[in-house]
Amino acid sequence: MNHLQQAATEPLEQLRTIIQSIRAEGNIFEHYVQSGAGVHVRHILDYYHALQNGLSSGHIDYNSRHRGSAVESDPLVAVQIIDRLVLWD
Repeated sequence: MNHLQQAATEPLEQLRTIIQSIRAEGNIFEHYVQSGAGVHVRHILDYYHALQNGLSSGHIDYNSRHRGSAVESDPLVAVQIIDRLVLWD
């Protein structure tokens, strides 16, 4: 794994840990959705998608957004996406 990939995946792994620790407390959906955390997580993951897609295509489009997606309301979906992003396919 090159330095950019390692630098980019470490924060994703930290984000996954935060989401999972909230899940361990129970009432994950209440904390995740009502606090707006899901919107922020989606925003972060949008940027990671843009970076990964842009590096392969030669153009990074940070305006590509997935507002209203399941990531905003379901932390399990967020963890699944994080797991895929960490693989840096």
